[in-house]
Amino acid sequence: MIISIEAELYDVYGGDGIIRYEEIEKEKLRRTTMKKETRTDVGVSVADDETQETQTEILTKEIKTFKIINGKPALRGGGVHGKFWGALKESAAQLRLLGVKPFTSGYKFLMNMISVHPVWMPLETESAKIETVTLPQKLPGGKMIFERYDIIPRCKVKFNIEFPNEYEMAIKSMLVRFQKISLLNKRRATIKIISINRVRADNIGQDRVISDWPQRADPPSPCRAAPLTRQSRPVHSTPGHSRVCPDQSHPRPKK
Repeated sequence: MIISIEAELYDVYGGDGIIRYEEIEKEKLRRTTMKKETRTDVGVSVADDETQETQTEILTKEIKTFKIINGKPALRGGGVHGKFWGALKESAAQLRLLGVKPFTSGYKFLMNMISVHPVWMPLETESAKIETVTLPQKLPGGKMIFERYDIIPRCKVKFNIEFPNEYEMAIKSMLVRFQKISLLNKRRATIKIISINRVRADNIGQDRVISDWPQRADPPSPCRAAPLTRQSRPVHSTPGHSRVCPDQSHPRPKK
């Protein structure tokens, strides 16, 4: 079975190995110098001079952004390493902990039967402005760094999920849980399903396989295609030999 899903995403962060560079001007030093003149015979100030000095430097920063496909930002949501497949897997793991059947007996076998496509999913931003934010990231060892991300506050996406018919109810349970977790993208983005439409209902694509399958059940024979009558049987085409069915007897040709 294949179902088509239209969903709305919130706070989608860029990444997926796509990086752009931006020059940022940073203030390095600010210094104020004051000069004061005083007449010694009078003892009063006659002139004050103040100067300010500012030093800046231009840095090139990496910004994790989105892949652009046909002028639209795209998210790697499909495939085994896609975010939607991973979120479905996390949903199945949570349902197993909650004791929901059939996930209590395991879910990895089911995830191997699920296919999410396309791999790169264009995002409908609806004129939403792509913002850039700086977030702290913790590295192994406790060290903190700051990384910059492009973020889309709100967008829409369409994708398909293919799975065996027997697990339709299990997929519905996963999709319900799917909307309540925050593991879709950088552990921040959330999803809200707008509509679900059934595209095709068959046994793992059986209709397609049958239509593409050849009419003959066996592969073509290397024998010559002679009419199957009592006087004629398919004769092997190897030179110097003549293999026929047991009900016929033909002497081998003499050399």
